[in-house]
Order: sequence, then structure tokens, then C-alpha cells
Amino acid sequence: MIQLFVNTFVKKDNQLENLSHIATIVGVLLAIIVAIGGVIKYFSEKKDKKYERYMEEKRNKGDKLTETYKELLKIIALFPNKTPYDVMNNLSFSPVFNLENFDTVNIILEIQIREDYQKRLERKYLTYQDEEDIKAEIRNREYYIKEIEKIKNQYFLAKKEYERFRSTDKNVELYASQDVKNCLVKFDVIWHNAFITGRPLEYNDGRNNKLDDVRWELEYLIRVDLGTV
Repeated sequence: MIQLFVNTFVKKDNQLENLSHIATIVGVLLAIIVAIGGVIKYFSEKKDKKYERYMEEKRNKGDKLTETYKELLKIIALFPNKTPYDVMNNLSFSPVFNLENFDTVNIILEIQIREDYQKRLERKYLTYQDEEDIKAEIRNREYYIKEIEKIKNQYFLAKKEYERFRSTDKNVELYASQDVKNCLVKFDVIWHNAFITGRPLEYNDGRNNKLDDVRWELEYLIRVDLGTV
């Protein structure tokens, strides 16, 4: 009987000890779970704050660039999409255009009219067809002179506004995407080649001209930068 009591006591003592071990293990597991939860919460909050900062920066960038981009696109749209070469495309022996020499080109066209074709009309015994051909050459040159004058006025207005914008605005340099900046470099190269070097803007195959292409590309990249596409 005594032995049975001892065995029972020992058994209960072992059970209590096992329960104590289990409780210790459960406590440790709970502590680990709480610690893991704390770590997850910390990184989750950190991620949320990082995302909030990103969105805030994006909103600030949009606020700074929206009006700037509107002004930029408005100014770029002022540039003519033709050069004197594009206007005189079908003219034989057209004057050389470069270094913004619009007036020189028009003076040469006026001299051609006055000193060449009008004097041809004064010749005797011209056939009807010869006379009509000469008059057509005069009309063509008079048309070219008017168109080149329009292009000149449009170009110098656009150039003045564009150079003012680039020299005074800092938002593009500070906040614009690299794609937008690269496209502006491409735009600068194209209009310099057209009006300084003296190259046509229109493609030989009749597609849209080079200046329009880069304007459309810039408009798309701006929408991407502002997150509106």
C-alpha cells in the first residue's frame, strides 16, 4: 500500500513536471510569436511609410511639373514644321538656306523674279505656253516668299519663347524623367539641324515630318512621367 502511494505520488509529480515543461515551451513559443509579430508589424509599417513617402513625392512632382509641362508643350507647338527647303521642294536652283537666313533666301527669289523671269516676259515672239510657264515660275516664287516670311516669323517667336523657358525654368532639370530630358535633347538637335544647319524637316516618303514626330514622342513621355497613361 505504501509502495502504491509512493508510486502514485511520483507519477503525479512527473506529470506536474511535464506540465511545467509544456508551459515553459508554450511560453517560449508565444514569446517567439509575439516577437515575430512585432518584426512583421515593424517592417509592414516601414513599408507603408516608404510607400506613403513615394506617393507624396509623386504628388509633389506632379504638382511641380504639370504646369511646367503644359507651358513647354505650348511653346514647342509654336515651332514651324517646315523650313524654306520644304517649301521650295519642287523649285529648281533654289537658294541655299542655313544659319536662319530667311531674308537672304527671299531676296534671291525676288531677284530671280525681277531680273530673270519678268525680263523673259518682255521678249518678243514668246509662245503662249512659254509665257504661261514663265508666269507660273513667277507665281511660285511669290508664293514661296510669302510662306518663307510666315515660317520666319513663327520660327523666331518660337525660338525666343523656348530659349526663355529653358533659361528660366528649373523644374524640368530637377524633376523631369530622364526620358523627357533625352527627348528634349533630340528636339534641340532636330530644330538646330533644320534652321541652323539647313536641312529639310519633311521625310522623302511623305510621312509626318521630323519635328512633329519628336513633339508627339515628347507629349507621350510627359504623360508617362505624370502617370496619366
